[in-house]
Amino acid sequence: MGACRTAGAVALAALALAGCRCAGGGTGTPCRTNGECAPGLYCAPGAGLCMYVPAPSDARADAGGGTDAAPPGTDALPPGTDAGPVCGNGVVEPGEQCDAVNVACDGACQVSASACAAGVGALMCGSTVSGSNDMAGSTDLASDYGSECANHGVLGETGPEVAYAFLPAESGLVTFDLGGLSSDLDVAVLAGEPACAPDTCIDGQGSGGSNAEQVTVTVTAGVAIFVVVEGYAGNVSSFTLSATCEGAGG
Repeated sequence: MGACRTAGAVALAALALAGCRCAGGGTGTPCRTNGECAPGLYCAPGAGLCMYVPAPSDARADAGGGTDAAPPGTDALPPGTDAGPVCGNGVVEPGEQCDAVNVACDGACQVSASACAAGVGALMCGSTVSGSNDMAGSTDLASDYGSECANHGVLGETGPEVAYAFLPAESGLVTFDLGGLSSDLDVAVLAGEPACAPDTCIDGQGSGGSNAEQVTVTVTAGVAIFVVVEGYAGNVSSFTLSATCEGAGG
């Protein structure tokens, strides 16, 4: 907590008013305001996770989660000017390998080799995403997801992988369906701490061939998990991935 740690309630209140940012959660930690994230990280809208996302140019994010509006006309681009890719808007654009939704994506929206898979988006209840496991933002860093996943056929995953962050608003059950496959892809669900670590598998499914895969897990409100689409034995395929929630709105 550093300079934010004080002994009295009055001092704490004064620090809060001054906008002191305490050293909070690291990348991938669930958050509601910027003040709950470590310095240099922001609470990304929509994903609800601390990320390496630049503050918007026209609204400076403050420690309390609000904004200090820039003066009228500040940072305005001339008409017809292409602003280029926006790191942190949830879309992988030209020039980006990923779009800052977990620890695998750095502040320039490039893949970090320190995590198990690249974060290419956030998955929400009732949503369906599509892509391929070798799409922009994929990595090939993990092949073994531990005994829990191996017991469900997720092993020998030597192909590339992509991962999606899922942050439930409520506790309950959520079912992830992987389909639209032309070759053998599997799905692994990883715990959020440490974010996207292969040995934190809580469930998975690998039934072989181009068969669809389905995993149902119990989630806790505000606790992020990661859904990884993996290529068995080097396989690459397009896919669709959906989330269906029962009392776990997110």
